[in-house]
Formats: sequence, structure tokens, C-alpha cells
Amino acid sequence: MKRGINLISLAILAILVALPAFTGKPTEANQAGSEPQNEPEQEQAVVGRITFLEKNLFRYLQEEKDWALAARDIPVGDGDVFYSDTQGRSELTFPNDTKIRLNDNTKIQIDGVKEKITSVYVNSGVARIQNRSSDTVVKVETPYGQVLSNQPSTFDVYVGDSSAVVTGLNGSARFVDGQNHQYDVKPGADSLVADQNSVASSRRYLDSRWDTWNNQMDGEAVKAAQNPSPYLPPQLQSESQVLADNGNWAPLSYNGETANYWTPRNVAPDWSPFTVGRWTTWYGEQLWVPYERFGWVTHHHGGWIHYNRRWYWRPPIRAGWRVAPWYPARVAWVNHGRYIGWVPLTAYETYYGRRYWGPRTVVYNERVVVQNIAVQKYVNVNRVVVIDKERLYNVNRRYETVRDVTVVRQVVSNGQVTRVVTRDVVRGADLKMEQHFVSNGDLSRRPRVDAVKDMEARRKNFGDRNENAGAVAQRLQKASVKTPETRTNQPPPFAKSEQENRRNLPESPRERQKQRQEERRQEANTGRGPRAPQDQQQVKGQQPQQQEATGRRQLPQDQRPQPGQNQPGTQQQAELRRQEKQQGKQKEAQSHQEQAEPRQQRLGEAEQRRQKQQEQQVERQKQQQEAKSQRQQQDPQRSQQVQQQQQGKQQKQAQQQKQGQQKD
Repeated sequence: MKRGINLISLAILAILVALPAFTGKPTEANQAGSEPQNEPEQEQAVVGRITFLEKNLFRYLQEEKDWALAARDIPVGDGDVFYSDTQGRSELTFPNDTKIRLNDNTKIQIDGVKEKITSVYVNSGVARIQNRSSDTVVKVETPYGQVLSNQPSTFDVYVGDSSAVVTGLNGSARFVDGQNHQYDVKPGADSLVADQNSVASSRRYLDSRWDTWNNQMDGEAVKAAQNPSPYLPPQLQSESQVLADNGNWAPLSYNGETANYWTPRNVAPDWSPFTVGRWTTWYGEQLWVPYERFGWVTHHHGGWIHYNRRWYWRPPIRAGWRVAPWYPARVAWVNHGRYIGWVPLTAYETYYGRRYWGPRTVVYNERVVVQNIAVQKYVNVNRVVVIDKERLYNVNRRYETVRDVTVVRQVVSNGQVTRVVTRDVVRGADLKMEQHFVSNGDLSRRPRVDAVKDMEARRKNFGDRNENAGAVAQRLQKASVKTPETRTNQPPPFAKSEQENRRNLPESPRERQKQRQEERRQEANTGRGPRAPQDQQQVKGQQPQQQEATGRRQLPQDQRPQPGQNQPGTQQQAELRRQEKQQGKQKEAQSHQEQAEPRQQRLGEAEQRRQKQQEQQVERQKQQQEAKSQRQQQDPQRSQQVQQQQQGKQQKQAQQQKQGQQKD
């Protein structure tokens, strides 16, 4: 009896414990994608993007082994290779507070981007690197060494055919050569020139046009960050101005929770997310490339809901992550016959991908077994976008939903959720444009197909490409600090010819003159100035013995007579000095004569202009006298006409008076 009572009490207790689970309201988290979340213990993917470009920027496609035109707001991640065409400046921004700007004719490879490290390789051209965080390590590799920074800093890297130059602009960085020797890169100091064998300091080099453009870009970034939004997490504050210009924030109570949502304005009445842009692939993932200015932040972060006939976007929930979770496209795919569709996901629904992108991500592959998901469980299933599969990669501007209501109902009722869209799923689609971010452009200017192989062949082994921030910081501490070698005056090895591009040359004759004066001053300090052409010419009437002595006098330092060799006597030295003075006088007289000839020519031209002016003045005086005489001849005639007119008036008045008297 007691045993039965105990069993009854245990059953009642179990019911009481389970009761809240049955009475609680369902949330978005368990409405769709209710499978166990696959939260692997791996680092979250960190993806940058192209925030600015002009003209052509090419990206190398690993699968196609060819180059394609890049576009604004496409992702930038590990392994990407870029080439900026002539006058094709661009800007790459990463969410770990680093930024890279490329000048024209620049090749660069992204080795790795993580939460605390950005590693790149600059093969050729000019790049400006900005590290804006004390928690991020930047590693910039060149064929001649590495530039490392573990604090806020800005520096330029110029890579030529035979050497590289590093110029510090803000903060401090270190240059590490192949022997693990470090050299300081400080703002305002000399630049560092490195080649295959040595590292030396050089006159400070900074392309003025390149620097001006960078300053303009920095000013625009400061303006964009002046009015941060209180509704965005700190990692997305750079998008505050874009969202403010294109939409409005509003508090919204949805699903038992009140939060601030953003809704776009100035869009079509039937607008929906993931319709104004294009689909492509990016390392096996279906990537959405938006054409709207607000598309990057709203289509790759957070989620959407349709409420009161409008779409509302909710930013990602504030959390302890350093980098906001990014997804190639926050949608779920539906497959049915010849049709394929996608449903915008809310901020709580599960995303399926081939790698771990962030919270609520299920990494899907052949080894992962996932149960079938009912399409009806998705919150926005009634707003699904349905198109023919053959049009998936062949739309230039806007994806239109199939207007046939019957087709949409069939897809919603009978379609199956496709976790990862593969080639088998979209069989029959136009895959030629699948990998391209831009469907039109001048592809004839793209690099050679084997350009990436040339980059790898030129690259040296200066460290592990995939090392983490801790390893780089440790290497910075262990390396020995050296003082740069003797200052070199060689011109920048990366300067291009004037016909190729004028941006990297001195911009004005004044700057070129200053450059030549600086070189002369440095040569004068070292005591080895260049010989004038007159020094190499023979003076008329000079004896052969004098010529031989003069030739010995002009030998370089390393070819002068050494101790123990025959040296000229005192008389010969005096004769040499006398000849040098005579040559100096001849040069001076020649220079005076050269200067006097242009002066005499200018004086003669001035005298001719003065005489011509005098002749013109005499001619004007003659013309004035003739005009005066003509006026004097015309004056008597004019006076007679005036008198006749006055007499006529008087006669008329007299007649009028007579007529008036007769009437009276």
C-alpha cells in the first residue's frame, strides 16, 4: 500500500515539473529549425568586405582558375587574391578593426583573418594598412620581409621588382627581415628600404596624391561615425548612418517581446528582403550580393519579420562576441520540381552552412544527419520568394516572385527544405555566371591566369601563414632589434614610368627640384658629388703631360695612388692647381657668356616692343588730329542748320500770334 502511494506521489511530482514546459509560449527558436544546434568548438568565421572601389578590381577564382570582376559589398576572407587595375583604388574593411587600401596596379592575397589577427601578403604595388585596435595583430608580408604591428598604427608598404619600402604614418610597427632582425617603423621618421640582402634607412617617401586620397577616406569615415545608433551593437556602429539615411527605427512588440526594429523607406510596395541584388557562390556557400546601400548589414546579420504589411529588420542580439556574426545569406531554401525559393530568416531561426558562421549555425555535410524540416514551421514562409531554377544566377537587378498563387502554394505545401544548395539541386540553372560578382565589365584587363603562380614563386618563407596572434606577438618579443644600416639615397624602386602612371612620381617641377637639391646636399656631405660634363672634356692647348696629370686627379677615391706608389711632386701639384684654377675661370666665363646671350636677346626683344609701341602711339595721334579737323569742318554747317531751325520756329510763332489777333 505504501509502495503504491509513493509511486503516485512521484508521478504527481513529475507532472508538476513538466507543467511549465507545456504551458510556456512557443518562441521563434523552437518554431523552426528545432533540431539540436550544432555549436562546434571552433573559432567563428571573420569576414571583411569591399567598402570602396573605382574602375576595375579583379578577384581570383580558385575553382575556375581565372579572374572575375569584383563589386562593392562582396565578402573578403581567407585565401582571396585581388588585383587592382590601373587607377583602380579600393578599400577592404575587416570587422576586427583593421583596414587595407590598395593603390592601382597592386596585387595582394588575404592569408587569414581572425578575431585578433589580420595576415596579408603584398606582392606588388602600394598598400596602406590601418590597425585601429590594441587587441589585433597585423602581419603584412612582402617578398623582402614582414611588417608586424600589435597596436594602433598606420603605415604604407611599397613593393617593387627588387625591393620594398615601408613608411610609418601613425603609431609604431616593426619590420622583420629573413634573419629575424627587427627594425623600427616610426611616424615622421625615415623610410626603410629592404631588398634580398640588406635593410637600410632612406629619405622619407610618401606619395602626396595617394596620401591625400587616404585622408579624404578617413574624413568620410569620421563623419559616418559621428551619430552612432543606440540600437546597434558596437561592432556594427559603422552602419548607423547608412541605416538612418535609408529607413527608420521603431519599437515593436512581436512574439511576446518588445525590441527596436528597423524598416526601410522609399522601397516598392511589394518589396521584400533578398530581391534587389544577385545570387552567386562563395567557397561553396550561396552568397547574396546586395545592390542596396543597407543590404550588407541587414542581409548578412540579424533577421527579418513581416508585420503589419511591412518588413522589419532586427539587429543581432548584443552578446559577448567581439565580431558580430556574419552569414552569407540569412535565408532558408525550399526546393520543389522546377522551382526553388528562399525564405528570409528571423534572428532566432537556424542557419545551415558548410562552416561555422556564428550562433544558431548548423554545419551541414555528408556526415551530419539532420531530420526533415517542415517548411510551414518557418515564420516568414508565406513571404517565400519563388523563381525558376534556371533564373537563379541569371538576374541582373531584381528577383521577382512568381505571381501564380497556385505555384507558391505548391512549393509551400509540397516543397522540401534544402539545407545547402548544390549543383544537383539547381540542375539546369545557368552556372556560367555563378562565380561572377559583376556581370559586365572589361575582362580584357584581367591578369594572366598563371599570375597567382608567379606570386607564389616570388614569395619567401618569413613565417607561418596561419599562425595566430599570440605566436606573432611572441615572435615580436624574441626578435633582436637592430639599428638600420647606412642611409641610402637611391630612388624609390617602385616608382613607375610617366607613361605608365603619374601617381607615384613627383607631382610638380618644384617637388622634383627639391628632390634634386636634397640629393646634391647629401652628395656634398659625403664628398662625392657628380662630375660635370666639362670636367671630362680636354682644354684647348693643354699639353699631354698636363692631360695625364688631370686624368689622375679625376680618378675615383678607390683608384687614387696608394702609399708606396709614385706620386706627383710639389711642382706637378702646383701645376695641377694652376690648371684647375684656369679651368674654373674658363667655366665661369663660359657660364657668364651663356647667361649674357639670353639677356642680350631679351633686351633686343624689349627694344623692338618699345619701338613698336611708339609707332602705334604716333599712329593714334594722327588719327585723333584727322578726326578733330573733320569735326571742325562740320561745325559751320551744323550752326547754319540750327539758325535756320530757330528762324523757322520764330516765323511759326509770329503767324500763330497774327491768327490769334484776327480771331479776337
